[in-house]
Amino acid sequence: LDGESGNIGHQLAEKMISGKYLPQMARLLVKDLVKKEKLFGGRLPEIFRHKDTFKAWYMDVFEAGSEKEVNKVAREIFGKALTTEERLVLALVCHAVARRSARIAAALIAGSLTMGERRAAGKATVAIDGALFEKYPGYHRMLEEAIHELEGSAAKGISLKLTKDGSGIGAAVIAAVVSAN
Repeated sequence: LDGESGNIGHQLAEKMISGKYLPQMARLLVKDLVKKEKLFGGRLPEIFRHKDTFKAWYMDVFEAGSEKEVNKVAREIFGKALTTEERLVLALVCHAVARRSARIAAALIAGSLTMGERRAAGKATVAIDGALFEKYPGYHRMLEEAIHELEGSAAKGISLKLTKDGSGIGAAVIAAVVSAN
């Protein structure tokens, strides 16, 4: 994934967790499964041949869409309906990529809270910006579960909140802190 990016060796955490890169991770896994002849009869569909052609919303549909939705998207991108096995494998690939992302994000959150000398009164609110957290089926839950696994009972004091324009807000906070000094 890093080798295909336009910024090799940079933004590695983002490449592991952000919705921008997760479809590419799923695409690479599918390519590997096809190469091993575990999917699509060993023939790689066109949509998986080039980076940025397999979109994040496809992952949403393949993981959590109804059979009707999956078949509609499959006909659009593959030109045919998928077999039951193909649907299951694609759903598992998409889920594994999203779950991995949530677990890495949880580790980064827990690590940040630890490095920040913990939270006042045992509580912390973590503002999260992005469509992955907001829209991906089950992502919020997977992230909470991973934080609970890492933090144990202390996870009760951690609240995850969706925020809009997190980058702009963060920049404003930093500018305010710098100008106050």
